[in-house]
Amino acid sequence: MLAMTTTLGGRRLAGLATKPATLRALSGEASAAAAKASSGISYKGRKRFYKRAEAVQGADEPDKYYVELDGRKLRTPYRQLVELPTEALAHGVANEWHLQKEEIQPSSMPLMTMACTAIDTTEMRRPIVVEELLRFLSTDTVLFPGHPDETEANLVDMQEDMWSPLVEWMGERFGPVNVCEHLRIPPHPEATTKAVEDYLQNLDPWTLTGIENLTSGCKSLIIPLALHHGKIDVKTAIKASRVEEEHQLTAWGLVEGGHDVDRANTISQVAAGAVFLRLCRPPLAAAAER
Repeated sequence: MLAMTTTLGGRRLAGLATKPATLRALSGEASAAAAKASSGISYKGRKRFYKRAEAVQGADEPDKYYVELDGRKLRTPYRQLVELPTEALAHGVANEWHLQKEEIQPSSMPLMTMACTAIDTTEMRRPIVVEELLRFLSTDTVLFPGHPDETEANLVDMQEDMWSPLVEWMGERFGPVNVCEHLRIPPHPEATTKAVEDYLQNLDPWTLTGIENLTSGCKSLIIPLALHHGKIDVKTAIKASRVEEEHQLTAWGLVEGGHDVDRANTISQVAAGAVFLRLCRPPLAAAAER
């Protein structure tokens, strides 16, 4: 188990102890932001140039945290400091850098990727991000159950078990949503759409970035919202997003190099997004939201 350290006023404090295998498994999709780090230089494919990666606490601003490589603070592709909202996230990002081998692989640093996105672009893209997320309400995975007359009974049962509680929770939290009828979803009530839009607009850039990442991985907005509010766990979120795919694999078998890759990509992206959201929130704030 790797124990990272936090530096404050010349003293080193014990930090989070994180299993290397946990963060190593979070190999989300690479992005342009992850391919660059301090000074705006691309690090993709470069040899490891540092010995130590550390999470440090701001000496004058104890509520801000940074990551240093051999004493130099990381910067985003837009040359902004990688200033993180929680100690936990700082340790997570530092751990990703610590786990790099001889050659830096940005695709193995999903927390760094999302942190850079939150700092550099989420706020300036907020209207676009919210609009794109709202579109998922008309194509959301959990709102397209199979019709009993046209779909195998066991698949219908699986969808009912996994999706109905999510639809019910969505109705309680934001307002009723409509389920697919004849290959399309009837328009949702305006009040529901407005409630979801207002909620997304008021999210901090860190949470919005995590929700965006999860929505892409789940092909659903409802699943990430339920996960973020603690109504389901990561394992359930992954299962809910892959009900039909897993049913088909059971019926027809798995094609190596195709189905297994799709499954792994979903697992890694959803797991990374969930970890990012959790690490971004101070414990008291997380408890209050639930």
